[in-house]
Order: sequence, then C-alpha cells, then structure tokens
Amino acid sequence: MSCHLKEIMEKKSGETWAIMDKALLEEVSKHQKLSEELVSNLGKQKSRILDEVLTTFSPHWKSDNDRFRLLCKHVFSLAEKGNSIIVGRGSAIVTQQLKNCHHFRMYASHPFKVASIAKRLDISKDEAESAVEKNQKLRDAFIKDYFSLDPRDLRFYHMVFNNDKNTPEQIAQVIAEYVTTRCDE
Repeated sequence: MSCHLKEIMEKKSGETWAIMDKALLEEVSKHQKLSEELVSNLGKQKSRILDEVLTTFSPHWKSDNDRFRLLCKHVFSLAEKGNSIIVGRGSAIVTQQLKNCHHFRMYASHPFKVASIAKRLDISKDEAESAVEKNQKLRDAFIKDYFSLDPRDLRFYHMVFNNDKNTPEQIAQVIAEYVTTRCDE
C-alpha cells in the first residue's frame, strides 16, 4: 500500500516522497551503530532491569530505551520535514503533535492476515498463523511497553481502513485525496 501511496503523492505533488518502514529503520540503525537486534526485537520481553543496571555502571552501554529514543528522534525528524510515509513502529503516536502529519490505521481479520502472510512469504497456512499471532503480540507489546498506550485506540488516527474490504490501491487513493485536500485548506 505504501508504494502505491508514494506513487500517487509524487504525481499529485510533483515532489519526492520517502517511505520509512522496517527496512529503513534497519538502515538507520546501521548508520547510527545501533544494534540490528534492537530494531528486530523491539517489543520482545527481556530484562529491562539488567539493561538499566548495565547502563548505570557503564557509560558506553546504551539501553534499549536509549536506542529507542534515538529511533523516535529519526522518525520525528523525518515526519517534521514532510513528504514522508512512515509505517508502523509507533509512528502515529511519536508524531501525534505534528500538524503536518496525518495518521491512518489499517487492520484486517485474522484469516486475511494469515492468507496475506502465507502468500507474501510463500509459507504454509500453519506457519503464517503462527507468525501472525507472534508478530501481533510483539507489536502490541512494543507500543504498550514504550508508550504505555493501546495502539488500537482510534483517537490517534484520522482514518481507519479494513484491508478485508479495500484493496491497497483503493486505500492509497483515499489517503492521497484526504492528505492533499487537507494540505490545500
């Protein structure tokens, strides 16, 4: 969906748009010497106490909280500059105060997610089922852990889309129309 949206926004605005998703976060982490493990494991349970103790005793140790704050700064900076499509990782919450940001949530039924993941990753339905359940728990835990908020709280979003009932192209078209109309006001 984000690629469709990028294409539409570039045509409408005549400007370049960036997509920030998990792949870009991984690239940022490499350039900032952040642990790739941190980016891929954000939200997974581990000992925060041990992490904070190590931070206290070693000035060179960076806790997951320190690293996450740095990633949030990158998300915020990119959003502040504009012409960015930022996908996931709590970006709707991180950028909530920015007037130039519009927040959208996509959701889908469990069967839709399983079928989509199975097709995209070319894995069995059982493997996809396990991946969907695990990843959803991790995403929800990540937001709750770092922000103490519920990512399903609709007050963070301008619009919500049901992937079961809309194609990625339809969603991208509606978002583009909404954003360009709001920017013209």
